[in-house]
Amino acid sequence: MSTNPQKLDINFQQLLNMDLSGSLSPALGRLPHLLTLCFIWNKINGSIPKEIGNITTLELLLLNGNKLTGSLPDELGNLSNLDRIQIDENNISGPIPTSFAKLNKIVHFHMNNNSISGQIPPELSKLPKLKHFLLDNNKLSGYLPQELAQMPNLAILQLDNNNFDGATIPGSFENIPTLLKLSLRNCNLHGSVPDLSGIPNLGYLDLSSNQLNGSIPINKLSENITTIDLSNNNLTGSIPTNFFSLPLLQKLDLSSNQLSGPIPTNKLLNNITTMLLANNSLNGSILSSLWQNRFLNGSESLTL
Repeated sequence: MSTNPQKLDINFQQLLNMDLSGSLSPALGRLPHLLTLCFIWNKINGSIPKEIGNITTLELLLLNGNKLTGSLPDELGNLSNLDRIQIDENNISGPIPTSFAKLNKIVHFHMNNNSISGQIPPELSKLPKLKHFLLDNNKLSGYLPQELAQMPNLAILQLDNNNFDGATIPGSFENIPTLLKLSLRNCNLHGSVPDLSGIPNLGYLDLSSNQLNGSIPINKLSENITTIDLSNNNLTGSIPTNFFSLPLLQKLDLSSNQLSGPIPTNKLLNNITTMLLANNSLNGSILSSLWQNRFLNGSESLTL
């Protein structure tokens, strides 16, 4: 820690995993030049003091892996220089304040593994630099705001294991050009699978364990994609043949749907390590030539 109170900063790892307990003091708000507040992986309990919102110089707020409770203070929206907020792996409850839409420099927004509830504020679409938006494993409800597609730098949208009240996936999600990962597993989503072929660098897609229906879009996904998981839905129709020509695909899980028709067998599966097609009405088989010179090891699986 600096000896100059005007340049006070806590080293990124100084208070990491030190078995600290107790609560965060409101007096932290009287450190006007603090850049990093890091108490990762301790046993800190109580609520987040609203006074932290007074530290307008703060760039990193890292409180993940503690026992924090209570709601997110509106005042955190005053942290205009914040680059990263990590409050995941706590017991935070209540809604996301709309004041967070003022975090104009935020890049990493990690609130996963809490008990945050209510609607995702559409106002968060105004965040111009946000890349990682992680809210999985909470108690969110309502609808998926179509406005989220307006985030100009969004790369990871991870909202698994929430309950969006039978909402559909907005059509605007088909047009997020910067998106690398879309994970909406077990979100009580209905409607159809969006056509994501227009997202040039999409590498990971998980829409499993919802109530999606209709056919799988036939347009080819990004050649960068490594994972496609559409399992445990109500999808019908056939498997798009172009899935088997995606050069980097490692995992394809279409199990437990209502798919029918032949299993495409005319393409080589050079990189795939997991292919799960069980509990459908498919016919045909995977030719041994598709797995030529391949031996399934402990991390590989083929289930038909």
